Parts: sequence; C-alpha cells; structure tokens
Amino acid sequence: MQELQKWFCKALEMEERGYNFYASMLEKCNDPYTREVFTLLRDEELKHIKRIKEIVAKLEKGIEVEVVCRECPFEPTPNEVFQNLVKKYKDKKRGKIMGSLPIIFS
Repeated sequence: MQELQKWFCKALEMEERGYNFYASMLEKCNDPYTREVFTLLRDEELKHIKRIKEIVAKLEKGIEVEVVCRECPFEPTPNEVFQNLVKKYKDKKRGKIMGSLPIIFS
C-alpha cells in the first residue's frame, strides 16, 4: 500500500503542477479563445486533483483498487474536451476555428 500511496502522491503533484502552469498561462494571455482553452485545461486539472483525493480516501477505507477505479472513471476524455471546444468555435464558412486556430478535429 505504501508504494501505491507514493504513486498517488506523485500523480497529485503532477496535476497540481499542471494546474499552476495553466493558471500562469491564463494570466499572460489576452486572446479570448486561448484564454478559454487555458481556463478549460486548468479546470480539468482541478477535477483530476479531486478525483485522486477521492481515490486515496477510498483506498484508506480499505476498498480494493480495482473497485475504486471502476467507480470513478475520468470523464470526459481529453479528446472529448478538445472536440467539444473545437465544435464550439468552428466557423463553418471559413473552415477555421475563430481566432485563426487550425481545425484539429472534423
């Protein structure tokens, strides 16, 4: 269990670093569309932090790892997050995303 705990601590540290990175990029960015992307990514990191803490709490109660991980899958997937963002800003006339970003997904 101690080895598993170490991995969850590392995962939590990585998510917190990701959150701090996206938050700092958000402060430096003026473009509204890019700001929305960084806001979305920052907020996703918060969800991941919450999820990891929930997993650790359940493991500390003695719930099996396989059960815990099946109970709380990460949703939406990163691909779904970006697809939804692209759909939101797609300019159908020009075939580009507003803000002159290239289309990533069709």
